[in-house]
Amino acid sequence: SPTHEATETQAVSGEVEEFELSLPTEGVIAKGHDATIQVWSETMGDYRVHLGIDIATEENAQVLASADGTVEKIWDDALMGRCVAISHGDDIYTFYKNLDSELAAGIDEGAKVSCGQKIGNVGNTAISELADEPHLHIEMTVGGLAVDPRDYFSARAKDSLTNAQQSGK
Repeated sequence: SPTHEATETQAVSGEVEEFELSLPTEGVIAKGHDATIQVWSETMGDYRVHLGIDIATEENAQVLASADGTVEKIWDDALMGRCVAISHGDDIYTFYKNLDSELAAGIDEGAKVSCGQKIGNVGNTAISELADEPHLHIEMTVGGLAVDPRDYFSARAKDSLTNAQQSGK
C-alpha cells in the first residue's frame, strides 16, 4: 500500500510560503540587510542599522515591481528620498527608495502593479546615502517586521545577482 509522506507546510526560517520576488533592477548587492548590527554610513558619518539592501547599478537604471501588488504609498523621505511602498497582500510590503523624483506613468497611490512593471528609475534622492554609488534601496516587511528581501528572491533573481557579483559589474 502507498505510504503517506508528511509534506512540509512551514517554510524555513518563518518565510512566507511560496512568495517570491523578482529582481527590481540589474546590479550587485552593495550593502546587505542587517536589523541588529549597525553599519557605517559614509554620508552621515555614523553607524546605523540597514533595514534593506542596496543594489548598486547605473544611475537612471529602471526599477521594476518585484511582485504583483497595489501602490500603497508614495512619499519623499528626508533621508531616503523618493519612496514607493507596494502592498502584496497577507501583510507583505516592499519599499523602493532612492528613486528618481519622476515616477513611471500610472504609478499613483492605489494603482495595481504587475511583477516586472516599471515603477521608476534609480535616482540620487537619498541624502543619507549620497556618498554611495548609484543604487536602489529596497526593503521588505512581513507582518510589520523588517525581513531580508534576499530571503524571498526567486532562484533566477539570486543567480542574476551572483553572476553580476562574479563578473565585477
